[in-house]
Amino acid sequence: MSYGSDALAGVVNLIPTQPLPDGKFLGALTTEYQSNNGMIGGSAMLGNTRKGFEWVARLSHKTATNYQNKYDGRVYGTAFNETDATLALGLHGNWGYTHLGFALYDDLQEIPDGSRDSATRKFTKQITEEDTLRPIVSNTALASYKINDLHQHVQHYRFYLVNNFTLGRGRITVNGGFQRSVRREYNHPVAITTPGLYLQMNTVPYDIKYYLHEIQGWDLTLGVNGMFQDNTVTDGTAFIIPSYKQFDFGPFVLLKRTYGKLDIAGGVRYDNRHFSNNELYTKPDALTHFDKPVYGTDTAGANRLFSKYSNTFEGVSGSIGATYNFSNKLSVKANISRGYRAPNISEISSNGVHPGTNIYQIGNSRFKPEFSLQEDIGATYASKYAVVTLSLFNNLLTNYIFNQRLLNATGQDSVIVPGNQTFQFQQTKAKLYGGEISIDVHPVKSLHFENSLAVVYGINKGIDSKLQSDSNKYVPFIPPMHGTSEVRYDFQNKQMHLMNGFVKVQLAYYMAQNKVYQTDNTETTTPGYALLNTGFGTGITGKKGITLMTISLMANNLFDVGYQDHLSRLKYFEPYPTDPRGRSGIYNMGRNISLKLDIPLNFSTGK
Repeated sequence: MSYGSDALAGVVNLIPTQPLPDGKFLGALTTEYQSNNGMIGGSAMLGNTRKGFEWVARLSHKTATNYQNKYDGRVYGTAFNETDATLALGLHGNWGYTHLGFALYDDLQEIPDGSRDSATRKFTKQITEEDTLRPIVSNTALASYKINDLHQHVQHYRFYLVNNFTLGRGRITVNGGFQRSVRREYNHPVAITTPGLYLQMNTVPYDIKYYLHEIQGWDLTLGVNGMFQDNTVTDGTAFIIPSYKQFDFGPFVLLKRTYGKLDIAGGVRYDNRHFSNNELYTKPDALTHFDKPVYGTDTAGANRLFSKYSNTFEGVSGSIGATYNFSNKLSVKANISRGYRAPNISEISSNGVHPGTNIYQIGNSRFKPEFSLQEDIGATYASKYAVVTLSLFNNLLTNYIFNQRLLNATGQDSVIVPGNQTFQFQQTKAKLYGGEISIDVHPVKSLHFENSLAVVYGINKGIDSKLQSDSNKYVPFIPPMHGTSEVRYDFQNKQMHLMNGFVKVQLAYYMAQNKVYQTDNTETTTPGYALLNTGFGTGITGKKGITLMTISLMANNLFDVGYQDHLSRLKYFEPYPTDPRGRSGIYNMGRNISLKLDIPLNFSTGK
């Protein structure tokens, strides 16, 4: 109940940094290399605390060429170059604490489109605006770290202020911030400095909570949070969504109490989102011939991409749950909750090519908020030699939003923009249910045998039972049953100056996903696969037992299995479906071996 409609996709949780020991400089130098895409990365961190004032700074950079797998070779359009920087300042005292932070994320990311030569199956690239001739990408270009001309540039700037004050017999937290996200997609091969998609989004989140002093055994929390968001899209030449503004407001109450072995918690929340987007007309520019926004009298004869729209979405959500501790080893919990989610800008207003997906996306302005009713139960057993957790859930949703491919009257792809499939968001009733189990067996302290298994089923309840078939009975893009089994041995040897060492072998397995939404060829089945991962790491200490460095060597997908994640859009990037190899789309990364070195820094500033 603490967060509202976009809690899984749009909320930034402002977690305060733990203070460093007073009078100490602590830091680390880290470097990493990955074999599959030649990723080279490095990071430097340094921080200090003195007399209640602290600061921590970090600078990171990594770059990689195109990743590779056994079927595609190197996948053109997957190289990247990323830089990150953070600075956090803090002040601590008996009164509480306040933290001020700044963060920068700057990423140059290529965008694959899956285009291949029909005879050789080698990747090709776009060199003209008309895209009538595509040359094969050379091996030199595939292995290059240089970002190609057609790419996206994402810049994210974040400022946040976190405050926690003692107030009377309770305490209050006041958190706020400002985020600016700028995304440019350069998709014009003859005008490489002109962005097609150009999104500029400003977000101001706020979060206020008051934790009251215990009242007759009850812990009570009152709060309100939300955000203001403003997105401008008119500086580009391609438009998938309109410029928009939205304001979210969500007050809530949380309650907790313990009755002996029984813990009870619950809450209720009201959410209100006011949303509005601008209308948008475009005309081709007389000089560049690219579309550009026009206003006023210039709209005569122009293409109207988006109409003016505004709406207010609101809903009440709540939950109540209990945990009963039978002993210090066994506890059982149960919970029932009502959830709420307002539709987002893409689901409401999109009307254009969604970059990086080969999809022309259409929204629906008639959408209503999603509501859910979920029951879940779980149990945890923890002993000296084993930890077992089990959780089950059942979730009924109304106005469930999903994406459906559109076909024309002849059953062929409905093509608005050549080279892109057309999808439109839909709403239905749905049922999601499933569970997760994990078992960690450690017969001795240093040996762990960890296992986990998770499964989710999604049923489309909005179809008349008489019309229901295997092609429409499920909702799309549900992950398959999957799990991991890992054996890990932890070790240390003071005589050999080895500390916090480990050796592990892990099997990650994914079952075939055949329960898919096949209506209008929206989704395809995905075969199952298993990946073997292994790794080794240890800290190396000096004569005084202080860690001088930590080194780790990891190998993922050790047997170089060719596989496709069921939720990956890359499996649909196939302009020539009659592949003589009997495969389609782009496969995930193959074998990848990574080497990481971490050198800690620890010294005193003196008194």
